[in-house]
Amino acid sequence: MTKRIHKILFPALVLLGLALVLTLSPHALAAEGAGAADDVLIAEDGTVTLRSDHAAAEGISSVQLKLTAEAADGESLGFSFSEALEGRLTKAAATEDGLYLYIAGAQPLMSGGADQLVLGAVTGAQPGSIALEEGSLAYVYGRRTAVQTVPARAEADPEETDQPGSGGAPSAPVVPQATAEPDPVQAIREELQIQLDRVSAAYDLGAGNKDNYTPESWDVLMTAIDRAVSLLADETATEEDLNGALSQLLAAVDALVPAGRAELEAALEQARSFDGSGYTADSFAALQAAIAEAQEALDAAGSDGARWADAKAKLERAMDGLIPQVEADSNGDVIHDGADSGVGDGSGARSASTPTPTGSSGGPHSPSTGDETALIPWVLMLALSAALLATLALRRRGYR
Repeated sequence: MTKRIHKILFPALVLLGLALVLTLSPHALAAEGAGAADDVLIAEDGTVTLRSDHAAAEGISSVQLKLTAEAADGESLGFSFSEALEGRLTKAAATEDGLYLYIAGAQPLMSGGADQLVLGAVTGAQPGSIALEEGSLAYVYGRRTAVQTVPARAEADPEETDQPGSGGAPSAPVVPQATAEPDPVQAIREELQIQLDRVSAAYDLGAGNKDNYTPESWDVLMTAIDRAVSLLADETATEEDLNGALSQLLAAVDALVPAGRAELEAALEQARSFDGSGYTADSFAALQAAIAEAQEALDAAGSDGARWADAKAKLERAMDGLIPQVEADSNGDVIHDGADSGVGDGSGARSASTPTPTGSSGGPHSPSTGDETALIPWVLMLALSAALLATLALRRRGYR
């Protein structure tokens, strides 16, 4: 009997020892620590640091979290974002008990194997009162993904269950279960969060990207984003408020105007105001070609500021190169411009037409008919000649 107990007990003790060795090995400890690698470290001075061992490897680009804190006497809670986040969209919304932080961008938050990133520091809080609200830390991998809390699946996927005729045991009949009514406020809140993440990643809304859009449209988008962030931080926000913020955000995105487009549209409107009947055919044809190119640049998908600037410059050159059908030179003579003006390329260079003064007798010095200014010297010469002849005649009579 004793030998039989030893035979059973000895293998059991060996297996227990192996289990302890594996559990206490460095690899096992590292694996255990990996599950708790996503954390927010808060220093005594209010500095907030995000720690994640997989952020760089998985290309996490955005993060959101909520900090609970108590405001110091006479102070209001705020957040000063770190310079390491320069070029990203950073928003902080104050709540009754803390701060909601939203950091977004198109580029990974961490790179080069880094596992920590200083987000910034809380201002105006009582020392020791700052903490991370449980379950509020979430990342964005191109789509919203919560990393702190993942609800367990209540049922297996239909693909994983045995189907009749598949060779497995027949499945038991499914008994319908009562499901709770979906919360419309939570549904619209999640949709607003998804659209905010999408916009932030798609447009790379960092401070350095604002110059790619007109100031007016950029300000409208920032106002919409501020409202969305504030309502996401407000747990008492109503369905109407959240719906309004979602509509405002989507409308602001649609109204974004890339820089340079408005200037090209203004130049195009000015170019179309010219009437071709008053200008030479070649110069007006050059303007029409520039107008067509500008409209094509506006309509083309994927056009950027460089193409719009080039089209605008060509429009301006074509407008400057317009040559009126009839011009007057500095002497008041009328010059009739020929059909070939030399501006077909829109360069604005005018041809050197040879002027033919109206009423000339063919000599370059002949006075023009009806030019009173040119007749005055001739009248004076005739008067002087007549006076000279009269003086000579009187002298001859005196000598006699």
